[in-house]
Amino acid sequence: AEGDTMTRSEAVSSMETGRLDFRKEDSFAHLDARMGLELAVGELMLGRLSEEQLLQFRRLAEATVRSVDAGTIKEPEEFARTNEEFHEYLFMISNNPMLLESYRRLDVHAQMAAAFQAGTPIFERVTQDHLDVVDAFERGDRDRLREVIAAHAHDAKETMAGAIDARAAR
Repeated sequence: AEGDTMTRSEAVSSMETGRLDFRKEDSFAHLDARMGLELAVGELMLGRLSEEQLLQFRRLAEATVRSVDAGTIKEPEEFARTNEEFHEYLFMISNNPMLLESYRRLDVHAQMAAAFQAGTPIFERVTQDHLDVVDAFERGDRDRLREVIAAHAHDAKETMAGAIDARAAR
């Protein structure tokens, strides 16, 4: 259309071209924002989850384990989906539509789905971090929760940087 700044060829889906439509800096900004939102929802929800909610949170954390093996992603679509379900859970049950909407607008899931492929290296403790977040909730350990969320975000940026570089090199 008149006034568009992209050519038709640039508008072709990144899935078709293999080119990503975001940069590392974009991914880092999204991951930092997700960390901030997770710290906030953690503060709001710590000590407020029922036994059933804690069990569901643990099931979601455990589900991410199946798609990762020895520091690599073996099933990228499955990992992106289960990882998203885990990270979104507290926002879903927080009864705070603004937090949930803010989280969903980040769309970290779409960036991961676009960047990851089978064999993408991922930080070794990714799935353990998910379990450690649940453990912190079960114990009501605010300091440990903050520590795990911050470390997880830092290492997720390294994983995304590697995945983005690998896609660009193809």
